[in-house]
Amino acid sequence: MVLTRIMKLVIRYYEQKKGGATYRYARHIENYKGKKIVVSCPAPKGTPIKDLTVTLARALAERKSGVDLPYLGADPNMTINQLADLFMKDALDILKPKTIEEREGVIRNWILPALGSMKVRSVRSLHIVPMLDKARLNSPSTLEHVWKVVKRMFNFALENEYAITENPITEGLKKKIRGFLAVANATMEIKDVGLAIEDVACMFQEVKGKPYEIVFHWQLLCGLRLGEALGVKWEDMDFASDAINIRRQVSGASKSLVKETHWAEGTGPMVTTPKTQRGQREIPLQPQTKALLETTPIEERHGYIYHTAKGTPVEPKNYRDRVFNPIRKALGIPKLGTHDLRKFFGSFHIAQLGTDIITVSKWMGHANPQTTMKVYAKLIPELANQNKFQMGLAFGA
Repeated sequence: MVLTRIMKLVIRYYEQKKGGATYRYARHIENYKGKKIVVSCPAPKGTPIKDLTVTLARALAERKSGVDLPYLGADPNMTINQLADLFMKDALDILKPKTIEEREGVIRNWILPALGSMKVRSVRSLHIVPMLDKARLNSPSTLEHVWKVVKRMFNFALENEYAITENPITEGLKKKIRGFLAVANATMEIKDVGLAIEDVACMFQEVKGKPYEIVFHWQLLCGLRLGEALGVKWEDMDFASDAINIRRQVSGASKSLVKETHWAEGTGPMVTTPKTQRGQREIPLQPQTKALLETTPIEERHGYIYHTAKGTPVEPKNYRDRVFNPIRKALGIPKLGTHDLRKFFGSFHIAQLGTDIITVSKWMGHANPQTTMKVYAKLIPELANQNKFQMGLAFGA
């Protein structure tokens, strides 16, 4: 009898004679919740151990499911399709629209095509891996998003006793994904901001005197996310202290996903609290921004500072399509997004002004200063050229 250990399974080989012929089998024995479980399968000589392990693992999973049946608090035959519906309903009750939209996209585009028809209790890591490999080939960011939703979905099933009593995602798979993402983040290429100082000067000249000029101030001079910039109200301004209080953001998520919740109430786009807890913050009001705001008569200083004719906030997509992209194209700046203006703010503070990371992180509303360092400590073309020989000059080389 030969003993082989692989994928945490102990496989034993044995032979049986039937009708003059000898047949070879593989067997695995395991105690599970006080029950002895024996699974076996044919194992002709030359059969790869990996194939035998997969076959035995599937049989073992089915036998364990039978042991679990008396403990399950929901339909033991629940499918991933049904679990996904419950998972989405839970999101509608507790999450912000943008997070709901992200969860729905991952479920629709990744989880259901790969696992939708399977019973929840039959899913194992080996079924999840091909979906994650496909996401990894798309990009590390895609893998990170898919992985986050998949983990939360099975934790949700476990917490609510939906068809499983243990998480099908193994510690080995968790370690593998964590390792890949850590390497991907560590080797991520730091690219130029994509926006030069000269471009910024041209932008301010292009928008001068326009209703949306203030949005460019919010992003370039104050470092706001677009949703935050579109959500600033007059009541958020503290002219005496030269400060702005960031309290909300305009969501770009579709109301169709949340039509039966409080998020869909009222007219105009959805308005939520900022992205992170630290997103609710106070930031400096720049002198030129204050001067621009003070051109508005006092009696008109109410509601959203930049708004539609109806007084509602402008939808992020409409702003990009009707304002930002036409300006970008007019200035001949390719492949630039609204978030690049915020990146310029962070990069200019760090690289040119020498502002410490903790302060920049606080002004930008990051949950962790490491995010500021990793994502926003980027290169502004003029500054790279300006400083590239400074070490030699400093030491008389």
